[in-house]
Amino acid sequence: MFNIILQEVPTKRIGTMMGVGTLITAIGPAVGPTFGGLVATTIGWRFVFIILIPVLIISLATGLACIPSVPVAADGETAGLDPLDVFLMVLGFAGLIFGISNASSGLLSWRFSGALVLGLIALAVFTLRARHQAQPIIDVRLFTDSHFSLHVGAYILFEISALALSFILPNHLQLVNGCTSLQAGLVVLPGAAIGAILAPLSGRLYDQLGPRIPIISGSCVALIGLLGFALTARHLTTLAILILYIFFMLGIGLSFGNIMTNGLHRLSQKQQADGNAIFNTVQQFAAAIGSSLAATIVAAGQAAVTDRRLGTINGSQHALILLLIVCSLEVLLILAALRRSRNRSEINTHYLNHFAAIRERPSSLGTDQNSRPGKVAPPLLRSIPRRAGAIMPLPRLGDPNR
Repeated sequence: MFNIILQEVPTKRIGTMMGVGTLITAIGPAVGPTFGGLVATTIGWRFVFIILIPVLIISLATGLACIPSVPVAADGETAGLDPLDVFLMVLGFAGLIFGISNASSGLLSWRFSGALVLGLIALAVFTLRARHQAQPIIDVRLFTDSHFSLHVGAYILFEISALALSFILPNHLQLVNGCTSLQAGLVVLPGAAIGAILAPLSGRLYDQLGPRIPIISGSCVALIGLLGFALTARHLTTLAILILYIFFMLGIGLSFGNIMTNGLHRLSQKQQADGNAIFNTVQQFAAAIGSSLAATIVAAGQAAVTDRRLGTINGSQHALILLLIVCSLEVLLILAALRRSRNRSEINTHYLNHFAAIRERPSSLGTDQNSRPGKVAPPLLRSIPRRAGAIMPLPRLGDPNR
């Protein structure tokens, strides 16, 4: 979906339409807890999966009928999936997720350390292979762009925080506050809905004001929301969870989709499909990591005491403090990314203004000796990008080919 948006939507509307895409992907997490709670309370939890089967079939049929077929490679070459690369990627991600899920078994256990080491080795081999392939499944060479890498890192940390929190809160509401699964879903529904509705609005802000205001303000608002959760972790009432989660999701709605948009913005048209694949892959991986991490910490808190309610409070408090740290790192990464982007934009603006001034006045550097006195030579730059932040190689003044 995001790749179609990047290919078909005009540049000036990319932010808005990426926000609409984020809205679509956010509807599921917004409605899911309430829907699951309603089904589990009335007809049983197994029907959550049974009801989804016809929905998935309809989605598949609609996609096959409506999504146009686009050539994968611009040069006409056929790009296939390498089975070994697929195996290494699955083994790497599965090893890391399995290891984190079994952190309570001990740092030196095979279920923890062994799985993590196996996952890291598999991903390292996958990376080495991908760097020497013409059309890899995931083009890891894009990570050499620090601007792109910082945005991906911030995106991962934000996703970990959001999915971990969506695991902690319903469990806390049911095990500590005594809510039913339906009531727990209804408590988190307003916050999730606000985050989803804000996605296209924040994309419009991105188009009109640029990336700094929506991304930085949203990241800071989400951080303040997590700070409130961490400070009140041992005394979280249902009303407090409702208000703080709305605050956190307000920040998510303002910044989350725009981080992806801005990270892809500096890539070339040819690279954007690979960049989009990276964001989609790390989003799924970070979601699994966030849920596994939260479940492990809460379970460890429950195992440490005999009172399950007290154990859930202890585990939730530790998990919320960790999420506060994770979100703080996300804010630092996005500030570094936007600062670097701004510095590069200012440098390019300086040079563009300098060369524009040269074009407007005669210069001895470009004057032909056989020309009439005062005749202005051809401009040193044949074209100057309209957008001040565009990245372009700066020509040498002494290059006769310019």
